[in-house]
Amino acid sequence: MGIDWGVGQTKPKLFEMQTGEDSVPKEVEVEKMLMDHLCSCGFVVKERTGVHGIDIVAERDGQVHFIEVQGNVGRKGRSFEVKQKRNHAHRVVGQVCSRLHTNPEARLGIAFPEDEFYRRKVDEMKIAFGRLHMTVYFLKANGEVEEIRYGQA
Repeated sequence: MGIDWGVGQTKPKLFEMQTGEDSVPKEVEVEKMLMDHLCSCGFVVKERTGVHGIDIVAERDGQVHFIEVQGNVGRKGRSFEVKQKRNHAHRVVGQVCSRLHTNPEARLGIAFPEDEFYRRKVDEMKIAFGRLHMTVYFLKANGEVEEIRYGQA
C-alpha cells in the first residue's frame, strides 16, 4: 500500500538534477518518499500528524514509530546553510524525543535527505542514538532509502 499522491500527481523526485537549487529536497518531499518506503516495508502510515515534533507516525506488528523529518530547503526556497543544518540536526532529535511521553513504548526515528553534513552529525550522535534505539533514515538522490537502526537487533 503506497501513498496517495493526489489526482494527477506523481511520486516526487528528490532531485531533478545533481547540482543547483533543483537538487535540494524540501521537507514535504522527504516525508512523502519516506512514507512510501515505510508502506513498502509493511508499515501503516499516518501522514502529517499535526503534533509538533512528529511528522510521521507509523505502525507495524503493533509497534508504533515516531519519526521527525528534515528537508534541506527553507520556506523561501533556499538551501540551508551549515549553521541552520547544525541547528536542525539537533532540533529533530529533541523534537522526536519530546513526544515520547505520549507513548513511552514508541520507537523513535529521524529522517534526512542524503547530505554529507547530516551524515557527520548522525555519526557524532550515534552513541546517544544507540541508547535511544533510534532509527535514522537517509533518502538518497536515486530515491533509495537507507535505514540505520541504532541499538536494535
